[in-house]
Amino acid sequence: IGCNIDDHRRELGLTHYRIGELVGVGGKLIGRWCQGRHLPNVVALYRMSKIFGCTMEDLMRGVDV
Repeated sequence: IGCNIDDHRRELGLTHYRIGELVGVGGKLIGRWCQGRHLPNVVALYRMSKIFGCTMEDLMRGVDV
């Protein structure tokens, strides 16, 4: 998930902190998600999908559940 979030974030030219503001979490937490140290919850995934203009499935691509 982290790589997918980071790829979309970079495409839009947004910082971890800006994504955090838009999602409603801290920028440091976005960084932890991008590093794979933590996983976002479903609400955060939904909000990021709207920001990035993709589906939640796009953000979760490559994840075995």
